[in-house]
Amino acid sequence: MSKLKPLVSVLTCTWALSLGFSLPQPGWAQKKKNDRTRPDAAEVYADAPVHSQAEAEYAFIEGMKFFALEKYDDALKNFVKALPLAEFPATILFKISETYARLGNLSQAEYYANEAIEEDAQNTHFYVLLATIYRQQARLEAAADTYRKLLDLADADPYYHYDLAQLYEEQGRYEQALLVYQQLEAKIGIHETLTQQKQRIYLNLNQTREAIAEGEKLRAAFPFETRFLVSLSELLIANQEIERALSLLEEALLQKNPEPRLFLVLAKIYQIKREPEKALPYMKLAFAHPELEAEEKVKIILQLFKESENGGGMPGFAEAARLIVEAHPSYAPAHTLYADILLQQNNKKQAKYHYLEATRYDTNLHPKVWHQILALDAEENQMDTLLRHAEAALELYPNQPLFWLYSGLAHLGKKNYAQAVEAFEEGRRMAIDQLEMQTDFTVYLADAYHGLGQYAESDAAYEKALRQSPDHPRALNNYSYFLALRRQKLEQAQAMAEKLVGLHPQNPSYLDTFAWVLYQSKDYKKARKYLEMALDIRRDGIILEHYGDVLYQLGEKEEALRQWQKAKAEGGTSDKIDRKINEKKLFE
Repeated sequence: MSKLKPLVSVLTCTWALSLGFSLPQPGWAQKKKNDRTRPDAAEVYADAPVHSQAEAEYAFIEGMKFFALEKYDDALKNFVKALPLAEFPATILFKISETYARLGNLSQAEYYANEAIEEDAQNTHFYVLLATIYRQQARLEAAADTYRKLLDLADADPYYHYDLAQLYEEQGRYEQALLVYQQLEAKIGIHETLTQQKQRIYLNLNQTREAIAEGEKLRAAFPFETRFLVSLSELLIANQEIERALSLLEEALLQKNPEPRLFLVLAKIYQIKREPEKALPYMKLAFAHPELEAEEKVKIILQLFKESENGGGMPGFAEAARLIVEAHPSYAPAHTLYADILLQQNNKKQAKYHYLEATRYDTNLHPKVWHQILALDAEENQMDTLLRHAEAALELYPNQPLFWLYSGLAHLGKKNYAQAVEAFEEGRRMAIDQLEMQTDFTVYLADAYHGLGQYAESDAAYEKALRQSPDHPRALNNYSYFLALRRQKLEQAQAMAEKLVGLHPQNPSYLDTFAWVLYQSKDYKKARKYLEMALDIRRDGIILEHYGDVLYQLGEKEEALRQWQKAKAEGGTSDKIDRKINEKKLFE
């Protein structure tokens, strides 16, 4: 808060000049022997009093050494030993006070600071120490009174006005604080920090006009400092004086090497005026400027991005974010911001790249960033990459159940079923208070158990999931599919698949599953109907292959061959497709 000078270093250098050691004199201890208000704690340390000037000097030096080593009990013992032979003991009293303060004994610290002032009422450091002790005791008025006395000294640094003003502010005495700041300004002239302090008080008091007047004084005193003009413009904007602020900023544009914040404020003005086509060029100028803090740029574009009705659809935002990345390539939040905008624009490849760049520069990123990376990996069906990134995320956030889910999905996709079971079990344990996620883990566990050939465990897991969430689409789809694959419980499988397409009639994968269950039940005509419905929605290699299989069973072998050929051209078929085409026969 304050601009206090380092007391220890000053006194360490000057102690020899101020101690005034002498042989038998009526020292401080003798002078104070009848003062019963003095705490007795210091006296108990004087268990081995010194008898010579040399011993006293040695004790003081030892005290300073222990003080520097932060061994305050030992320092205090030595300072007390040195005190009785000091003809001018103010410095030792000061060090005893400071040592008590370090030990947390503020009542003794206060007493000895006052004693130091009594011995030498012209030493500003003593007043500062006493004021600091009062502040630690939350006695702000006593601290303020001490600073007032300090400022009455002839050689007092005028900057102590700053400390006094801040004490007034802490007490809510804003008018007195303003008066003290004005007294300091009268001594040192108009100063940026002083102006900012006064403006802050005026704004807290809702006196915007007075805050603006202070800004105008600062601008007049420093006409070529564009940052002062920019700050004044921001106050004018806050006071709804948009056109006046714009006029000032346009004037500042004519100056050589203007403050880069100038461009940001101009962009803000045009955003307020709903003229984004004028705002974006200034925004780009600001974001490309390396001297402007990256953090501030990111905050501004986030605000504008949220306020924009078009959001990520505005190409200017992506361009501005790119400029931030170019100006600050190692600043992780710039990459995440750019990635978020790119993702909204459906540029998933570049979005993923910049999310990954962010992880290079900051390993402690919010889990959301890793979630985006893993979601994009899963969407791209990149199981090796998904597994690698899931493991990296789990090293940082082992208690995030979602990351265990992605790890399990990667293992499931790579047919590492045992590892998938381990990951899903761990994730389900982590998601103990998240019922929906627990159900998802149970469904994926069922998939993994089926991959291991543990059909009883798989069926039990699907049943458990459907008890928790009867309409769970993955549970209905996969359970009915696997039952049909094993030709078990076909009536139950058909009921689940029919329910699924009733809930999601436009999902071609679910229509294909229902057709598969009907196929296994030898209801080929009905299977054909649902496959044709699926193909009306999406041409897909595996659906075309299934359609060919159904046509073959219905005796339409030439048409079946044509569908198999189409399926191969689309891709994503079973490993039997070539044999079906070459031998013109169905192989199941």
